[in-house]
Amino acid sequence: MSYTDFIVPYGMAKQLKDIGFDSPCFFYYNNFGHVLYEALIMDHNKNENLYSAPTYDQVYKWFVDREFYLEFDYSFTSKFGGFVTFKEVQVMIEEPTYEALRAEGILEMIELYKNKDTIKDLKVENGNILEW
Repeated sequence: MSYTDFIVPYGMAKQLKDIGFDSPCFFYYNNFGHVLYEALIMDHNKNENLYSAPTYDQVYKWFVDREFYLEFDYSFTSKFGGFVTFKEVQVMIEEPTYEALRAEGILEMIELYKNKDTIKDLKVENGNILEW
């Protein structure tokens, strides 16, 4: 098993730092995208030149604490599907693999999180999101 099976990739770690991800992690990335391990669990995002490399579960927990949810729905026949939910907004996602769905779900949560302040102005009509 490779560390990439359970920690987020470098680009995602950078995006998480940009939105304020602050959970302590054992792994982190340097500016060159190399993953490193620290025996002490800490928030590496406090360092300007480092990026915390959380596990996918740590990212889910961080978002759940902020009322953002990723739900997996395995009823799709040929693809993996799920929903990202925040308040009244629910974004459906479909991907060919579980790993792609997991990554896309986190990227959708990041985008919703960036726009969370405008979501309160959401307009819904007949179950369809018109604007937010």
